[in-house]
Amino acid sequence: MLELGDETLRYEYRSRRRQAPINRVGAWIPHIGTRLTLEALSQCSSAGFEEGYLFNPYFTLRLQYALEVGDEVGSCLRVEEA
Repeated sequence: MLELGDETLRYEYRSRRRQAPINRVGAWIPHIGTRLTLEALSQCSSAGFEEGYLFNPYFTLRLQYALEVGDEVGSCLRVEEA
């Protein structure tokens, strides 16, 4: 399951991409009982994910920032066992 704000999508190997103006994105991997959460610790522009396709199964969690010289960013990847 891929989570983006209130939207939850079941992984379907369809190469879908989603992005929203929020600061957290996550994934639930039931086969290994693990939840991943990627959260911005500083202000970010958006968060999103991308799923792979049938012969290339993967997912990508992503944060996007609008930066200027001298800006700092921080993020946290949380791995939790269920």
